[in-house]
Amino acid sequence: MRFRSSLCSILCLLASVFAFATVAEASFTTLWTLGVRDDSANEFAGENGSSNAAPGSATLKDDDYYFAGVYPAPIGTVAVSEPLTNYERAITDGDPNNRIHFNLTAAQAVSTSRFRLNIHFIWAGWWTGVALGKDYGTHVIRVRMNGHDLATQTFTHSGTMTVTANAAQVSPVAGE
Repeated sequence: MRFRSSLCSILCLLASVFAFATVAEASFTTLWTLGVRDDSANEFAGENGSSNAAPGSATLKDDDYYFAGVYPAPIGTVAVSEPLTNYERAITDGDPNNRIHFNLTAAQAVSTSRFRLNIHFIWAGWWTGVALGKDYGTHVIRVRMNGHDLATQTFTHSGTMTVTANAAQVSPVAGE
């Protein structure tokens, strides 16, 4: 499965937590966490300002971040998750995507599954082409999973975006 966030004119940190639950369960179980919630971008790499096509690389800093798992060619088996320094801290006009790849088990990919993604934005800004803007700016975030648009939200200050979806909305499959 892939998570994709894209936007127009944004420079922000994004740290994510993704959770899974079946309808019979009352709460979500964390599948993965990306980043440390400490109001810092220190664990991530600086953005490179360019965009690449999927599937990207499981060993280089690009728009694609891979958790450990087995993926279709040309990625193959990823024995350990990429280092956080391969995940870009910001989304910009020239580099508008971050895709996060992870595997689901057969039990997690059932038709009754629900998914929740929390994205924490701790700072942002904007660029005029000549200088940095003086405030947070306006940033539109779009979340997609497996090619399905799940949510769009506008941010004008730091905050959290929570997206919840059921299996019918995201077409989950075991593996990626």
